[in-house]
Amino acid sequence: MNIMYENKKIPIIDCFTAYGLVDVPHIHKEIELIYVCNGSAGATVGTETYKLDSGDLLVVSPYQTHHYTYDPKATNNEFLVMIFPTHSLSEMEEVFVMNDLESSVIHVPQGSASDQFFRSMQTVQGPYAQTQLCSYLNLALSYLMPSISWKERKPMENTAESILQYCSRHFTENITLDTIAADLHLNKYYVSHTINKYTNMNLNTIINSFRIELACRMLHLTDRKIAHIAQDVGYDSLRSFNRAFMTLNQLTPMEYRKQFKKQTMLTEYEDN
Repeated sequence: MNIMYENKKIPIIDCFTAYGLVDVPHIHKEIELIYVCNGSAGATVGTETYKLDSGDLLVVSPYQTHHYTYDPKATNNEFLVMIFPTHSLSEMEEVFVMNDLESSVIHVPQGSASDQFFRSMQTVQGPYAQTQLCSYLNLALSYLMPSISWKERKPMENTAESILQYCSRHFTENITLDTIAADLHLNKYYVSHTINKYTNMNLNTIINSFRIELACRMLHLTDRKIAHIAQDVGYDSLRSFNRAFMTLNQLTPMEYRKQFKKQTMLTEYEDN
């Protein structure tokens, strides 16, 4: 079975209402939540299959293979889809990163605080929508946390998932096929074949995507010098960092930072 690797670029949260769900097995580094506002669907996460009904919240952890089934003829299906990096969870991030849920499905009582926050996310608009969405998300999950059962995360059975998770944790280091193979007790040629088969990318492209995503966040959120950011995310030279950044963003890091600041100033001006 081929698994589609989605290399998403989501700084805070991607949130939208859908009336159908992706039926192709796929995997990405972000958490994915599906809240069933109305209707029903089926979900497969890893090797487990679930039936989702109105009020159910499905939680897909980073690097878990998942896909959905639903009746395309149904007229009442309505799903709130939330995809976001773990850092959007603020102080709850460590819990989600280090543990798995006993069940990927959590039932949210109708009319509860969490239900209201999730439904409020469907109508958020405006220049500060990302901030509002992130706030609603954290509030909704904070109310659910006391009722969630957790178990310690075990090594993933799926080799492709294990490799991608390893890359996500070590991308700032001098990571190679040899280091991955040694640490995961695999043959390096098998590692290379698995990466190419399931992601249609090579190891360097995957590592660069992780590094540049972190660099973009640092360019947004800090005034740290670009040369220091390059070192922080794992590059030995500013030249190789600039080249990788240009390849993925079609802008230099300096141009990217200036463009972000310009957009921020324009948004603040229009809001005033």
